[in-house]
Amino acid sequence: MKVNYLIGYFSDSWSHMDEGYPEALDNAENNGSQIRSIWKQAPVQFETCDDMTKWKTEHDFSKKEVIEVFNYALDHHALLIDAKSKPIPNQGERMSRIFVNETS
Repeated sequence: MKVNYLIGYFSDSWSHMDEGYPEALDNAENNGSQIRSIWKQAPVQFETCDDMTKWKTEHDFSKKEVIEVFNYALDHHALLIDAKSKPIPNQGERMSRIFVNETS
């Protein structure tokens, strides 16, 4: 099993972000939960995988991949992103500001 820190543990045909979480959300909805609309009543928070300083230095994320992370959070109504209390590197600062503006 390979590890891609952008979307977590996955194989060539499975990842927790693309298959695991949606399946868990579907199960919750099928059992009476309002989980997919909870964002209308309470803030949604995402926690980054590793901290943003390691996205480039250890994982070599491209600008496109970082944008995909922020867009995923916005698409899922995130109001907060927990970046583990680490500094935001220069290359991530502009995208972080765009996210803040989008959620304000």
